[in-house]
Amino acid sequence: MITFEESTHTYTDGHGNDWPSVTQIMASAGLCDYSAVPRRLLEVAANRGSIIHKTTQLYDQGVLDESSVDEELTGYLEAYKKFLADFNPIIKLNEEIVWSDIYGYAGTIDRGFEINGENWLIDIKSTAQKMKNHEIQVAAYKHAAVECGKIESIQKGATLYLKADGKYTLVAYQNKNVFCYFLSALSLHKWSESKTNKEVIKG
Repeated sequence: MITFEESTHTYTDGHGNDWPSVTQIMASAGLCDYSAVPRRLLEVAANRGSIIHKTTQLYDQGVLDESSVDEELTGYLEAYKKFLADFNPIIKLNEEIVWSDIYGYAGTIDRGFEINGENWLIDIKSTAQKMKNHEIQVAAYKHAAVECGKIESIQKGATLYLKADGKYTLVAYQNKNVFCYFLSALSLHKWSESKTNKEVIKG
């Protein structure tokens, strides 16, 4: 069983061992490079994303006080409501910790939905910028969710981009081999974290 400590963003097993997260692995392999973005902007975007995730989570749980939602963020909630109205999904997983014992990583998936009889894993983003690494992230979550038994099978993976103007874009992924790219990133992460024997020869 894996637990998550939000303050340190750390996943830990029952023996006290830390497990790398999907996002940590991807960043370690250079798949999430935001070095050109000012640190303050990254902090603002991360904080906004966390609030929007929590807002949609509480909405799906039926306990959200909508009057408490900041006016600047109501558009994102309206975009999420529009997605729900358009697809009428059945919620099967909501902000669920998943992990892979085989490969040794963990993460938290945003939603597992049943849509038209198919199981979908959907990652929610509050940015309009679509990046190729989002597909790799979804593939990693899909594998872990099935392997750890949180859901029997997943037919489709997608990223749901919520926008401030109340609109959304749903991008469904078709490439079934993308998980291999994540495993390559995992190998790079393990190499970067390992202690290597070095022989220094000076001329």
